Amino acid sequence: MKLRDFLQWGEQALDLHNFELSEDIARHLLRQSPSNLAARALLGRVYLKSGQLEQAEEQLLQSLDMDPEDVDILTSLAELLESLGKDAARLDVLRRAFECDPTLTDIKQQMIAIERGSGGGDNGNGFLTRTGLARIHLRSGLLEHAIAEFRQLLEDSQVHWSAQVALMEAYWLNGNRQATSRLADEIVREHPNCLKAILLSADVRAHMGLIDQARQLFERARQVDPDFTLARILYPANGPSRLPLPSDDAEIDVPIDMLQEIEAAFAATSETRNTSAQRRATARVNARSRADSREDETRVLVTPAPRGSSWPSGSEAAPAPTEPQTGPDVGESTQDSESWDSLLLKLEREGSQLDEAALDAVAQQLEKMAEDAGNKLQAWQQLGDVYQRIEQTGRAMRAYMRALESNRPQ
Repeated sequence: MKLRDFLQWGEQALDLHNFELSEDIARHLLRQSPSNLAARALLGRVYLKSGQLEQAEEQLLQSLDMDPEDVDILTSLAELLESLGKDAARLDVLRRAFECDPTLTDIKQQMIAIERGSGGGDNGNGFLTRTGLARIHLRSGLLEHAIAEFRQLLEDSQVHWSAQVALMEAYWLNGNRQATSRLADEIVREHPNCLKAILLSADVRAHMGLIDQARQLFERARQVDPDFTLARILYPANGPSRLPLPSDDAEIDVPIDMLQEIEAAFAATSETRNTSAQRRATARVNARSRADSREDETRVLVTPAPRGSSWPSGSEAAPAPTEPQTGPDVGESTQDSESWDSLLLKLEREGSQLDEAALDAVAQQLEKMAEDAGNKLQAWQQLGDVYQRIEQTGRAMRAYMRALESNRPQ
């Protein structure tokens, strides 16, 4: 059967809290391929959800050794550290996840909560780091800027080794195969199963004509990622030179008795869920009947606007913002201007549909407010987050750079 389908069964079993079945599926995959990244990450999450924290930490750390940029694994590790009460370590892991993707507002809110809980006050929006900015350069295609920033960062021995992986990718995208190969070899010496380093090393050797070496590396990558999921992202057209990616999904052998066990487990769960659903439906009908008998009661749902805000004209009710706003102390830029919160909301809701002139008008108003804000760091970072979510990467990067500038000692 397809390995991908079998792995999906393991995820479904975990969602249904059938930890034993999910663990059996993960272990079956690992017996066939001990370096399988997805299976090891699944096993780590099984241990985490079932409260076996020491085993969970071991599996998640091994998974991150294969892919230190995997946000899902990082957030699982952060959840584990929360259970252990290790807030400082949890904050560090969440920061690494946020550096990989600064649009993850849920992660930012977790970091804010940790800082407030440790007496850090309300200054929780200053989470954009130089590593995060370098990654934004990389994602934006500003490769020379990314390379310069990562090289400078790596002079600091405290920077996590995932910055090496990002620098290696920047070299590769910039066509510097010699630097890519040198850094990839260095990473693989310390982290033999680092998937991205193996794949990029294979690509460089293939282009150099070292096909046997490239093929061996490609086989190592297959052990970590049998479906070549990351390879298909890195090589959207095809595989490395003279090493095409397989056209078929990876297959796996599953004993018939294990298939029968899985089928029986899911059938039993389905029957239980159907019974529960019937009970919930009956309860809803009874509740609705009771509500209908109270004809004298009127229920009105109101969505209040945030304090001090004025919603855009023509809107009857404003939806809640996608993330809590902590108030950067932004004044109005014109006499009849819209508020900071409502303009941010308008940009997020309509920004991707606005033409360039309309987008510029909203952006100029927000950027003027950010410039005049009492808390410039928070204002510029909020604006950068919204720009990122509507895929205005250039504007986001400029906003983040202004945030960093406002945080530098005068």
